[in-house]
Amino acid sequence: MTPVGKDILKIEQDLRSINGVTDTHHLHARTVGGGIETFSGHLVTNDIKNSASILKKAKEILEVTYGFALSTIQIEDKILQEKDPREIEYQSRKQRK
Repeated sequence: MTPVGKDILKIEQDLRSINGVTDTHHLHARTVGGGIETFSGHLVTNDIKNSASILKKAKEILEVTYGFALSTIQIEDKILQEKDPREIEYQSRKQRK
């Protein structure tokens, strides 16, 4: 279940504002057992050497600003990014309907 009151577009905007982040995809917010709110997603960067600082800032935003107890973030180098991750998600949703 998606957590009530969490604006995924605002979260995406905040994650994209992190210095070094060029794109995001596969962002998911959910509530798991015991009401624990979790988040997972991919952040793309042009310089993978900045991944530790990007991850630290992302986790801070997710925990402090949005109250996520658990978050899993994958940092990806732009040259290794999937061709069109949003299209993959869209096609997957269409096939399940």
